[in-house]
Amino acid sequence: MPRRFPLLFLLLFLFVHLWAQDMQLLGLNYQRDGLRFSQLNLTSGQYEPGETKINTSAFFQQGECTYDPTNGIYYFTRGTHQSAQIIAVDADNGQVINQQSIAPNGSAIVPLANLVFHPEEGVIYGLQHTFNGQETLRLARWNPQNDEYEILSEAPISRTPYLSANGALINGYSQYCYATAKTIYTVDIETGATQKVNINYPSPGVAQYLVNLVYHPERDALYGLYFKGGRDAALFLCEVDSKSGQLAIISSTSLGGNGFSMGDAAIDPVKDTYYYQLLGVVYEVDIESGDIQREWQLPKANGVVMPLINFIIAPQLEAPYKDQVATSPTLSSETIEAAVPTPQASLKLFPNPTTSLVNYQLEGLAFVDGQLALFDLRGRLLWTTNISAASGQVALPVKESGQYVLRFQQSEVRLSERVVVEKR
Repeated sequence: MPRRFPLLFLLLFLFVHLWAQDMQLLGLNYQRDGLRFSQLNLTSGQYEPGETKINTSAFFQQGECTYDPTNGIYYFTRGTHQSAQIIAVDADNGQVINQQSIAPNGSAIVPLANLVFHPEEGVIYGLQHTFNGQETLRLARWNPQNDEYEILSEAPISRTPYLSANGALINGYSQYCYATAKTIYTVDIETGATQKVNINYPSPGVAQYLVNLVYHPERDALYGLYFKGGRDAALFLCEVDSKSGQLAIISSTSLGGNGFSMGDAAIDPVKDTYYYQLLGVVYEVDIESGDIQREWQLPKANGVVMPLINFIIAPQLEAPYKDQVATSPTLSSETIEAAVPTPQASLKLFPNPTTSLVNYQLEGLAFVDGQLALFDLRGRLLWTTNISAASGQVALPVKESGQYVLRFQQSEVRLSERVVVEKR
């Protein structure tokens, strides 16, 4: 009995810590003078528009964003034609750390459309949208680490205009799925093989769309909003069968009508809740019942709603963005060097794979006082411990086999390595 008490206490502590962790929506606060990276706390309802202007001139793409939960980096697109770029923002402080043009041959209307981050490969998938007399779409992949850009589809997937921010990685992240107004396309990310199926809308004869697709990794299911236009415009949460094109309507009553934000949607796989935005209000919908659980009215500035657009869901950060010092939106080498660890710094883990115990070794740091944090591949914080030695051994308190991320955090330094846990 004396030996079991510490273990039971530790498990109880971890359980309370995980479920007490606040979640938030991270996105862009759009105002007339520019964009600001902002957060909405889903527990307190506190909305924190950032003070640092990210972009003041170039046109940004509505709904085109994705999130790297391993490194805490938020990506969105801005600009058109040859000026098109992907902007990388450090989600810990709301500061821009990189901006990269990846439009091949200057021909892409946007660098990538329908961005989706692959949590296991660490790359971004999307649609290369070109216009050479006729619009064409091809599946493409971009690696933010080495700037490698690869077109995966030899022939155009579709010549039909796509719906903005309407893509997802499905079936264990092995297939890329997106929807046009009438068709669902599913593309194998390894072979580029494409399947398409017509969407079976329930109300023929009226304008209908399937929008704001989001993948639920725990259920291996695809969810979205079914919009029915006309005089009695209505919006319903639905589950989508990408193979048959069937829509299973979940909501028994309408969740709204015109005025929803294209691409602004997220899923909390732990709470089984779906989030979307309509006319300056963020709504939380229960996936089982399709009913609205909570809502947050976003504040106004000079009588105009300050919307939170292009949002994703992530664990609550320690400090609000409004406490960050405002800087010029123009990047400098000093800005990038402050946010990204030097190339000499490294974190090594062994053995890897492991059953639980893992040795760590830090190199290239002036001092090592900091924190080790363990995340799953969806960015959920599982465990933390403080360290003050450059090397040591820790026991990873996970019950299931799989890939995880062990991160060393120290001031502005952040080093991450994947670790595979194999339970016997």
